[in-house]
Amino acid sequence: MTVSVSEITNLLTSALEATSNPTDADKMEAYMKNRFHFLGVKAPARTALLRPIWKTYRTDITEQIRPLVLHLWQQPAREYQMLAMELLGKCQKNLLPSDLPFVEELITTKSWWDTVDYLASNSIGHILASDKGLARDIAHRYIESEDLWLRRTALLFQLKYKDQVDEQLLYTLIDKSLGEEDFFLRKACGWALRQYSKYNPQSVKAYMEANKEKMSPLTWREGSKYL
Repeated sequence: MTVSVSEITNLLTSALEATSNPTDADKMEAYMKNRFHFLGVKAPARTALLRPIWKTYRTDITEQIRPLVLHLWQQPAREYQMLAMELLGKCQKNLLPSDLPFVEELITTKSWWDTVDYLASNSIGHILASDKGLARDIAHRYIESEDLWLRRTALLFQLKYKDQVDEQLLYTLIDKSLGEEDFFLRKACGWALRQYSKYNPQSVKAYMEANKEKMSPLTWREGSKYL
């Protein structure tokens, strides 16, 4: 018999409550600028409590990963979103282009860098890795979005592509973002350049030199870190 989404959530809730730490919760909330409620369960403890649940209910979780993740996303404590992403990562190979709206909903709900950066570089990155045409279409849609976090996703989804980065697309997306005033977009431009510079430093250096006058100090500092 399949274990339901609610039952899996209850198991996670019991494990979280048994591991919660009010002192750590206060520190975690302060670090995240009090945007979210925390139970005070740090990453190593979350991974540890998830391990036996995943081992026992792996099939049930995998078969219900989308409704389970959405259900966890609705829970009040931030640790639920962290667990949702960890479970999504375990099932990432099953994500398809048809899952883009599902992941976009996560990106644009309870949004902050801790969820968006993971979803951009893992879930969205995985979905778009095998189809350059789709990647370009989606990235251009994201970069023109009114949603800050979708724009950041456009800049970061290739972070794990190593030497397979679509260079022309990357530079086009950054070109569209160099005039942005937002810290998160300026940071993302620099981060994307820094990461790609590990594999093609000459190209990144040339691009940065050609666009130095348009680049914010933050983007320049981040992008040139390894050059």
